[in-house]
Amino acid sequence: MKFTSSKKQVVAMKVLVIILFICFIFPLPCLASYQFFKMAEQWPPTFCRNKHCSVIPPGKFTIHGLWPSNQTSLRSPKCVTKDPQLQKFTKAMISKLETQLDLSWPNLKGQSNEQFWAYEWNAHGICSSNMFNQTQYFELALNIWSRYDLFDILKQEGISPGIKVSYDITKIRNAIRKHINLNVFPQIHCVNSELLEIRLCLDQSGNTYIRCPTPGNCGNTVLWEP
Repeated sequence: MKFTSSKKQVVAMKVLVIILFICFIFPLPCLASYQFFKMAEQWPPTFCRNKHCSVIPPGKFTIHGLWPSNQTSLRSPKCVTKDPQLQKFTKAMISKLETQLDLSWPNLKGQSNEQFWAYEWNAHGICSSNMFNQTQYFELALNIWSRYDLFDILKQEGISPGIKVSYDITKIRNAIRKHINLNVFPQIHCVNSELLEIRLCLDQSGNTYIRCPTPGNCGNTVLWEP
């Protein structure tokens, strides 16, 4: 039996309602319905030119966040759970990781690093909580960050920050693909045409790099300044 376009829309709407109802009644399974991770690494000098920063880490990209994501828009940007224990950020669960997190995941806004980590866990980390508890989530983020130094990768390909220096975005993307995986398609974000973030997408386990579904918001050329 063939469905008309209008009937297909009705069926799709019913399916969406059912999914949302299930997620409301049983929030925990829905929290982990993400399809992939998005690892966002930011270039501190660009961030700090647009925000007030107390300290700017030299010569490296730092973690903005590790975000469980979906190809669709069914999941809210911020996961909500009825379980207060799951929602609660517990510093003791990352005490052994603090030294590494201070280096890789600093709060550039000048507030405590712990506040930043707590926000990222509450807003994003809990979305993967049926696969990764809080400790495992931050361990995974550190592992991904340490696998590849994006600054060094770009430098090896003749791409370095400079005053009023611009690069073809394809050159930046291909440099990353060359060193990580040719199947990788990084998402690159800019502010005022200046390189702000490079986001790498990985499968649900955080082990395999995949193509990001969208290219980012930069134009054909990207300004990268120190």
